[in-house]
Amino acid sequence: MSSCLRIVSRALLLLFAISNTYLEAGWTPLPGITISATNSSEPQIGIDALGNATAIWVELNSDSTMTSIKFAILPKGSSTWSNPGTISSVAQFDLSAAPQISVNPSGYSIAIWEEFNGTNSTIKSATRAFFGDAWTSPLTVSLPNSSTPQVAIDPNGNAVAVWEEDQGPFRNIQSATLPFGAPAWTNLINLSDPTDNSINPQIGLDASGNGVAAWESGNSRGGGFINSRTYSGGVWLPTVNILSGANTLSLALSVGSSGVAVAAWSQLNVGFTTQAARFIGGVWSPASDLSTPVLSAQIEKDVAVDLNGNALVIWTTLDEGFNNDFIESSYLPISSNMWSAPILVSSPGVEALFPQAAFDANGNATAVWVAYNSFLTEGITQAAMLPFGTNSWINLTKLSKAGEITRFPQIAIDPSGYAVVDWQNETLTTVQAITFVPAPAITNINPNFGPPIGGNIITITGTNFINVSAVNFGLTSAVFIVNSPTSITVTVPPGSLGTVDVTVIASAGTSPLTVNDRYIYQNAAPSVINVNPNVGPQIGGNAVTITGTNFFNVSSVNFGGTAAFFIVNSPTSITAIAPPGTVGTVDITITTSAGTSLISASDQYTYQISAPVKPLPPLNFLGMIKTNKFLNKSECTLRATWNASPSPNIISYRIYKNNKVVATVLATSPLVYITCLPHCSSKGYEIASVNSNGLVSVHIPLLFLGE
Repeated sequence: MSSCLRIVSRALLLLFAISNTYLEAGWTPLPGITISATNSSEPQIGIDALGNATAIWVELNSDSTMTSIKFAILPKGSSTWSNPGTISSVAQFDLSAAPQISVNPSGYSIAIWEEFNGTNSTIKSATRAFFGDAWTSPLTVSLPNSSTPQVAIDPNGNAVAVWEEDQGPFRNIQSATLPFGAPAWTNLINLSDPTDNSINPQIGLDASGNGVAAWESGNSRGGGFINSRTYSGGVWLPTVNILSGANTLSLALSVGSSGVAVAAWSQLNVGFTTQAARFIGGVWSPASDLSTPVLSAQIEKDVAVDLNGNALVIWTTLDEGFNNDFIESSYLPISSNMWSAPILVSSPGVEALFPQAAFDANGNATAVWVAYNSFLTEGITQAAMLPFGTNSWINLTKLSKAGEITRFPQIAIDPSGYAVVDWQNETLTTVQAITFVPAPAITNINPNFGPPIGGNIITITGTNFINVSAVNFGLTSAVFIVNSPTSITVTVPPGSLGTVDVTVIASAGTSPLTVNDRYIYQNAAPSVINVNPNVGPQIGGNAVTITGTNFFNVSSVNFGGTAAFFIVNSPTSITAIAPPGTVGTVDITITTSAGTSLISASDQYTYQISAPVKPLPPLNFLGMIKTNKFLNKSECTLRATWNASPSPNIISYRIYKNNKVVATVLATSPLVYITCLPHCSSKGYEIASVNSNGLVSVHIPLLFLGE
């Protein structure tokens, strides 16, 4: 490309970038606000999965004799940072520096920093169990003469730290671990060869607690290395060389939750080139050139890896034609081995430094940096976004106030895309911050149907319900209460039969339409107001009257999980025959085309142990007497028969004479009784049924039929 065409193209690109300034509505407040006292520097930021943010920084006291590690918190959805608190203070004339923070998804946090006592420096740390909790007292992490700490924490709260240790002629990389809840750091080891003169350690952990560390090494022969070790199952594996025989600097590393890691650095050959390698499946890929060589060093860079293993490297490059630094990036999909060509991030012709980047759970990237004027008298923190699946950065936005100088912006993003950025304001010597709130999104509506008259209460679940101004059902607004950034309670407005999209409108925009936001206006679901009787035998069979509303198109009546026979008497009354059940209380539910009645105390029915019931007596207890004469004497014989009792579970029949049992006939035997009558009289004979529960029916007398 000719130099003239190059100038015209970059001028057009500059106009495009400027035209997009301030278009992104989600950043608030613009410009960012001060969250620290004066004499503050070296800000860092961390965020948990719910979007609660914690900023830490170094603060110099008023007489410049000591420094402290300070912090402030911002709950998601709030516009007000907490007052600064203290993590660590040192004695007079001692100094704290180089703070880092790591926050896991549940909010467990660890801060780590370098503490200098006037003679040597050691690494210190403090932890916080949950967002808003107090920080623990500082722990010593390293031996003396240690600096430049980095730390990572896994979802279970286990932390791994790395740092440089000065061993005289060489610098060595060391590591230690802090298991969740442990009172002290353990497993202090050398990661690098002590004779390699290693610097700039980096560390990251995945969702399983396995990690990757990397660092730069240069031996006495003047060569250069990028080395790495893998942390697996609590054990460091042997050193692996990623790059050797080159002059390298400005190493950056990111480890994604899936275990994919990417390291990037600058290599000096003919000129400086940004290179990167990916760690996947336990193996580092060969180094790839991401940029063309330039004569000046590409010394500032950052790396980000998203949940799926897609990677982004962002760096500062000198624009030789304009004598200004600008920000570029390259993207590597998890499905590819080829990095994209460099993508311009910042405006050309504007000095841009200190790039940082992060991903949300959907793979959208946000980058921040500082853009300086030509006299370096103004440095404005800026941001831009790279939506997933695209190759152009959009929505370039100025975050800090014009006329002031800022440095070292840091960014943290929660899974929904909510971002918090802080930076050092050189003009005011303070730490400032800003948030980005994406447009709200609806993930669920419960219940997602109701009557056309409205008035029922539903819950909307989603993300980024911050500064909500309206909730609409189609075009009709509703009364609502924002419970949290993920929950809204709504009183449904009246509507027409059919389906509408529910939208949440906030300062950052309107929720996009999806299948998750649909609400159905339909005839009201049934409800049960009364059950009579509300108790009955466990054998069932008794009639129950159910009173309620909206008994239209009833498809089932259930006692607990058991269907019952029923008759719909009217839209407010049903007669059901209780099915058999087990002893205890169940809810009776009515299901119609509009839904199923909600359970309540009014629909409860209690099964009780069935009361014992006496059996019915046998039928037709009839007798005949036969008389026999022998030697002037008469002998009589009674023969009695009967029909079985209609009651179930009859086991026998008892024959009584003057209320005394004189015989028992099994129900399985012939139903007949024969006996001699000494006086030829059948008076006083009765019969009764006996069931399996031992219950006896009423007695019925013998009916005499004669001979």
